[in-house]
Amino acid sequence: RHPNAAIACPVHAEEEGGRNRIPRALAAYAAKALGMRLDDDIVQIVRAHHTGKDAFFRLTHRALFDGKVEAGKEYILVDDHITQGGTINELRNYIENNGGRVVDVFSLTASQGSTILKPSEGQLADLRVRYGDELGQLLEYGDIAADPSAITASEAAYILKLSPDTFRNRVAEARRERLVEGDDGGVR
Repeated sequence: RHPNAAIACPVHAEEEGGRNRIPRALAAYAAKALGMRLDDDIVQIVRAHHTGKDAFFRLTHRALFDGKVEAGKEYILVDDHITQGGTINELRNYIENNGGRVVDVFSLTASQGSTILKPSEGQLADLRVRYGDELGQLLEYGDIAADPSAITASEAAYILKLSPDTFRNRVAEARRERLVEGDDGGVR
């Protein structure tokens, strides 16, 4: 499916229990079996502490990545589990914003509804009706995304389950907690 020698790019993540080695092992196996190169340069540069956390925590504690992206090259992203898709989506955004092209995503397991990264037009329309212009401001203020189209379908579904007041209050609370912890964030 990827004749241009796609690069297997695992999620390199530090978690509470240490470095998650499963994505790299899976990517290394796939790269060898399929004749792809393995990327060891792109790494997650913040500990998101997602393991065992709820959906809102995952939404407001985004992964950040750094490392060399080969412009014009195709990338296949590899992770062990996709919960809401936020981490893999942030990796996709990082690669695409730096000139690479993500052509596929591979995971051993995924939570129900998490395998569609891009929110549907219907979800985006429902978010616009419910929040109007305020949604973009809340996402940016909460250090979640610069634009509603940058969240995942699973994240959009989660936000749509919350009342606007609940979402506003939880975003403000998460922002205060990060400021107390000394992390003033920055849109990811």
